[in-house]
Amino acid sequence: MLPRICFLLVFLVALPAFCQVEPSAESGSTAREDEMPMMTPPLVSGIAYPSVAGADVRSNYLVAGLTLNAGYTNNVFPADTSTPLSDYTYIINPTFSYDRVAPRQHTTFAYNPGFSFYQPDSVLDSIDQSASFRFEERLSPGAAFSVSDSFMRTSDVFNESFPFPGGIGGTTQSPVPAVLAPFAEQTANNAVAAISYQFGSNAMVGGGGGYSLYSFSTPNQSQGLYNSTGESASAFYVGRFAGKQYVGLDYQYSRTVATPPNVWVDTQMQTLLPFFAIYFSRSFSVSAAAGAQNTNVTQTSQPATGSWSPAVVASTGWQGPRTSLALSYQRVITAGEGLGGAYKSSSVNVSGAWKISRSWDTGASAGYTTIDPALLLPGQDYQGGSIFIAGVKLGHTIREHFSADLGYDRLHENYGEIPAIAASPNTDREYVTVTYKFTRPLGR
Repeated sequence: MLPRICFLLVFLVALPAFCQVEPSAESGSTAREDEMPMMTPPLVSGIAYPSVAGADVRSNYLVAGLTLNAGYTNNVFPADTSTPLSDYTYIINPTFSYDRVAPRQHTTFAYNPGFSFYQPDSVLDSIDQSASFRFEERLSPGAAFSVSDSFMRTSDVFNESFPFPGGIGGTTQSPVPAVLAPFAEQTANNAVAAISYQFGSNAMVGGGGGYSLYSFSTPNQSQGLYNSTGESASAFYVGRFAGKQYVGLDYQYSRTVATPPNVWVDTQMQTLLPFFAIYFSRSFSVSAAAGAQNTNVTQTSQPATGSWSPAVVASTGWQGPRTSLALSYQRVITAGEGLGGAYKSSSVNVSGAWKISRSWDTGASAGYTTIDPALLLPGQDYQGGSIFIAGVKLGHTIREHFSADLGYDRLHENYGEIPAIAASPNTDREYVTVTYKFTRPLGR
């Protein structure tokens, strides 16, 4: 599969050399809407909708900080006992982030280690970390290239190093996994490279490839969940009409290999999605896609099985001076991230933020996902279930460098056949944080 990904990327990188954007006849005058650079629709951009108010968006800065978090968690051993055991938690999170915008480039980087301490159950004490990187470059007036990588290693999904939940986008990927072992040591990495090329006033092509890894280090805390690796490739075509409306076709290929004990499960999926998107403004868009997915699953010593199923994706994102809102719905086949085999997944996710005043802000997010087996496999551990995840917080800027948050997180899962979750599926956490941040502007 990797040679296919490499071939696709080489082809797309070379494409601008064979295509030229037609020069505008009104190069000296104000450009019409259909002569402006095209937006990349949410389904194929891979970028999450904004999660902060427009007034809080910043670029060209270097930030270093420290967050102290004290909280109370009512269920810290869900895999061991049906009677919830509670702990007080104390978390130290140093933070470092970098955002640099140049005339043709945009680079972002963030690193967040975490040091967690539990009382009275100090056996759960851990060191966690996460890092993310994204680089975008405008290769020519019509061509753009991007590469990104996100890494997470944690034993507490409520730690700041874990996206709880992650940013909402318009792709087929849900913001959080369909199954979570909240206090199991786990590692995830996702790398993606993509390119797009606008070869006419109203036409764009693009594509890319990616690699993912998801693994658990403590089998006794993740019983019923499995390690997996994945590869993916995609290609798309987008046409623009009426200035702000886009139609296109997206093709996706993915292969995920999960490794339950003494067996492997190979899931390959091909997805074809016609889509439509409309940009009411640069900060407000709506997109929808409906198509079909072909799924083939091969298991050790078993014949391959396959099926066709519909795929639907819809999303919207809006960012105002003091508020932001993102909403998505997906009905797709999913694999990996702890699952063995292919599952029909239906999920709804929403997030919002409101800057109440200059020193007060609030935000909330929630997601609900149900899964059912797309193909029944011999020895399959579970027949599906659901997950609900939500968080809300209130923030206050105390001084220029100091801020505080008060928040609540909720996790509820319904998976009767997964030992790591079945005994005690509900976890609630209340917390307060104090953060110090030093920001240094960077020159353009």
